[in-house]
Amino acid sequence: MSAKRKLREIIADERNDELMEEPKKASAKSYPRRRTAVACEVCRVRKTRCDAGKPSCGFCTDIGVECVYRLPNDWDRGRARSPFEALERLERRLGTLEEKVDLASAKDDSAIATHPSPFSHLSQHSQAIFSTSPTSNTEIQQQRAAYLHRASFTSSSHPLPEFSFRQTRGEAAVARPNLLAFACPPFINANSWDDTEEFYDDEIAANEQLQERMQAILLQPLDLSRKTTRYLQQSFVSNFLRWMPICDLQDCLNHVNQAYGCNFDSANLSSCFSLLIFAVGAVSDGHIGEELPGLDYFAQANKMLERMCIMTRSLLALQCRVIQACYYHFSIRSVQAWNVIGQASRDCMHLLSSSLPRKLDEDDKEILHRVFWACSILLHELEATIKMHPIGLRHFHDLVPLPLSRNREEDLYYFLAQASLRKLLMETLDVVGHQRGQVIYAPVVTAELQHQSKEWYNHLPPSLKFPIDASPLFDPRKAYLRIQYIGIFIVIGWPSILQVLELGATWDEGSELSPVQEQAQQCLASCTLMIAAAEEALSRRNMGSQLTLWATYVSLTVGLLTYKAGELSFAPETREHYHIQNAYEILKSWDHLPVISRGLQRAKNMMLNAGIPIDSSISHSDESDISFNI
Repeated sequence: MSAKRKLREIIADERNDELMEEPKKASAKSYPRRRTAVACEVCRVRKTRCDAGKPSCGFCTDIGVECVYRLPNDWDRGRARSPFEALERLERRLGTLEEKVDLASAKDDSAIATHPSPFSHLSQHSQAIFSTSPTSNTEIQQQRAAYLHRASFTSSSHPLPEFSFRQTRGEAAVARPNLLAFACPPFINANSWDDTEEFYDDEIAANEQLQERMQAILLQPLDLSRKTTRYLQQSFVSNFLRWMPICDLQDCLNHVNQAYGCNFDSANLSSCFSLLIFAVGAVSDGHIGEELPGLDYFAQANKMLERMCIMTRSLLALQCRVIQACYYHFSIRSVQAWNVIGQASRDCMHLLSSSLPRKLDEDDKEILHRVFWACSILLHELEATIKMHPIGLRHFHDLVPLPLSRNREEDLYYFLAQASLRKLLMETLDVVGHQRGQVIYAPVVTAELQHQSKEWYNHLPPSLKFPIDASPLFDPRKAYLRIQYIGIFIVIGWPSILQVLELGATWDEGSELSPVQEQAQQCLASCTLMIAAAEEALSRRNMGSQLTLWATYVSLTVGLLTYKAGELSFAPETREHYHIQNAYEILKSWDHLPVISRGLQRAKNMMLNAGIPIDSSISHSDESDISFNI
């Protein structure tokens, strides 16, 4: 039986059922009247109470967006329909379904799918790729060829052969440059690149060399003198535990004392925990470019942890996994960090799905919650940088409460601020995009994302609040929060830059800026501010070094792609190049990393083509004065 015939039979049965049901509905006069929803479209999406104000509700008025109410239509259940109307409606549905079946069966690869924003029903900019259905195979092939030519960078379902890099949901519909890849749209005069294979080749080779070094270093004695280990513990607390308080300070001291008590017996998990503390204390205090400080402690801890990998129920083993991943993270060994934190995250999900959480006392339950949120923070950062696929940890966010604290509340405040900001950043990366000359998010979504970001900033405790400029903070945690906060506005504004460039209209000096031009201008200002703020954040190793490196390179690339673009002449950043030179100099300190070295070589070629001097010794304005208004 063909698909079309089966479809006709299903629709015919549905038609008979609906015709028999109509008289029953018409005769039920005593049936209680249905309530009509009066919430506007914005409040429907946010799932919040709407005050139904006319012509604009209170929330839409506050954020300055158009307030739209849903109009009654043919599908309004409160309106009675005659059997003839129902018959006509079913005939229309049958015709529509038949057209879809014909189109799908014309050729297997004739339908090109796209991934619209979850908010796409709010805007006319989120319509389907094809405004009219093709009526022949020739038209299908013509539209398919035109789509691949003009928007090859938007499709994740059918990527071009030369681009197979991983993408977030937002990147499936946006040409967003990064260290690994950039599928350049045709309206930008630049080359595409894809260094994904080289990046993973380097990571795999580096891991093999690291394993060989660790095997050799296992034969060497460890420096376990109290003087040395006290210094390493102090470095661990300052550079790791204050960023990710997966345990209390007293717990760390107790484990170290237990390790000394058993002479660092390899069968004691406290020994493994203590050696990992020493290793992270050493690597977090090392200089940029220094080759893996603390590797001797790390090698011994790895050997112990390998024998305990089956201890899925052990919370101390989970804590060891997080610290192990962070050693790789400090060393910018992204794939190794992903492997370890991925295993820790899977163990967390297994434990949370079991009966164990109900059996834990309050202290152990708090440890599990802290480990979970530490895994979430680190996992999402790696997802955003090296384009790894999510493993499902986000599904547990609503099930695991945020951690509490018995002391050092400032450290916990940072931990909570980091978790909430990272969640907002990942949601922004997933939603915001650009699609065939259309911004795929409605203005209301942009306003909502900006509103949430401002709410996050406004609710920061005074001890963590930072100025939105490039002034020195002398606090690496606050500097990292500022980097991520600025990054959200770059992600939100980049599609507007693509929109302006694709329209190709040169700006007339003195004319008023359109909303999309204002968004583009704010994105360029954010990139300049990002580069200026990164100088402090990248002056030494810390937990935020990797994401800051990626964000700085994105800002550098955006500056190069928009330099002297006539369509963006309203933004002064497109006429200056000091921030481009500054970004290049900042990243040069990290060119011992192959991925940074390749990116800098590419940026150098782009600077030479644009006539920008590589030497940044020329005088320019004081970057500490750079700021932007939100």
